[in-house]
Amino acid sequence: MNQEVTINVEEYPQEKYWIEKATSNPFIKSHLTIYTPEETCVVLGRSSNLIKELNISLLLKDKVPLYRRLGGGASVVLDCGSLVALAVIPEKEASINITEHYKRFSDWIIAGLQSLNIAGVKQLDSCDLAIKNRKIAGACLYRTRNYVMYSVCLLIEANINLMERYLKHPPRSPIYRENRNHGNFVTSIKDVILSEYSVLYGIEIGEDKKENFTCYLQNVLKNILSKSFREIFA
Repeated sequence: MNQEVTINVEEYPQEKYWIEKATSNPFIKSHLTIYTPEETCVVLGRSSNLIKELNISLLLKDKVPLYRRLGGGASVVLDCGSLVALAVIPEKEASINITEHYKRFSDWIIAGLQSLNIAGVKQLDSCDLAIKNRKIAGACLYRTRNYVMYSVCLLIEANINLMERYLKHPPRSPIYRENRNHGNFVTSIKDVILSEYSVLYGIEIGEDKKENFTCYLQNVLKNILSKSFREIFA
């Protein structure tokens, strides 16, 4: 029996809702929503192969919802430690290619992270953001004649255990990954900040305060990105 036929994979509802909302009003030039996922789920890329990318038996056992997004790339795990920014802007100039769109959006995110004193973030492999060659965000684009949708997942607190449990090593991966497993390839924005804080001040933040710090970072970064988006993409 073909597993891909029997497994329920729905379209990612956030994309559908916000695209319709952004494109239904001709007076709104650009639209942004930033949110923390309410459930743990796995979102596949437009051309992702379930069998090659996912540990399906564990996903079924844990009853994890599966969705498919419009943009490309490999499958990702979203949970309460993620911060997702989804932007829809009008496609004004057909001459602007995908690489230029990625650069413009990546610069926006990098500037927002710099506002939190996170330095050294680089755009790698077009759609990734990394610091010291460790991934802190992954993005995708979806483009039509009328609009461009950019979606980025920022790993405020990356849940490595869930990544290792649900995701196989992707069949295609960027060169800079160097065949590393999830634990050695990704890192958390929170951990980057806490590490710098510890080095600068010689103080370790207790475990009881780290969870609150995740929520704090999500809220602060949401406000920073929302403000700068209006300035850049309005």
